[in-house]
Amino acid sequence: VNTLGIGVNLLVCAMRQHHTEQNQALFDFIHQHHHEAICGIDFAGPEVGFPTEAIEDTIKYGLDKGFNLTLHAGECGCMHNVIEGIKLGSKRIGHGVAINQDKQSLQFVKENDVLLEMCPKSNIQTKAITGLEALNLPYLLEQDIPFLINTDNRTVTQTSLNEEYTLLIENEMMTLEQVKYINERAVDYAFLSDEERKQLHLKM
Repeated sequence: VNTLGIGVNLLVCAMRQHHTEQNQALFDFIHQHHHEAICGIDFAGPEVGFPTEAIEDTIKYGLDKGFNLTLHAGECGCMHNVIEGIKLGSKRIGHGVAINQDKQSLQFVKENDVLLEMCPKSNIQTKAITGLEALNLPYLLEQDIPFLINTDNRTVTQTSLNEEYTLLIENEMMTLEQVKYINERAVDYAFLSDEERKQLHLKM
């Protein structure tokens, strides 16, 4: 019972390295036992050896079930994994940092109206980037390319959203006003019904 008025939705995460049959069975199961809190699917796991084109059939299988799609991509420096994921129908990209210095790829993101989920501390921890400058956030803001700040995880990286925001503000990557702006904008990229989206905007 929701006693605090806080809504929680779930993304069910498949793994790139799992067999096609295993991931398809996962999608079959959640489709059969659909719960209103499940709002979409994701693919995580190692990109090296399991590029986006290698899981294309499984991605299409999930989309054919009617699920919204987000995709971990670009964390290993593989720009093509991000681009291919968008071409296949992903509306959100987890990380995506491989393309953050490539203006053509970033314009492709903007043209396809896809949200990038930036995870600063996690990306530094995993050596996906060498420093915050690699995120190129001032350029994303200048070009109005959709993005959001995320933790990726809280326990492994030992972080929180407030810590991520503080890190970026203190390093002059963003202002507090810009943090508010990207959060308000990100509502339009959440996997919600139109009514849920409207109500969330009213609360912000």
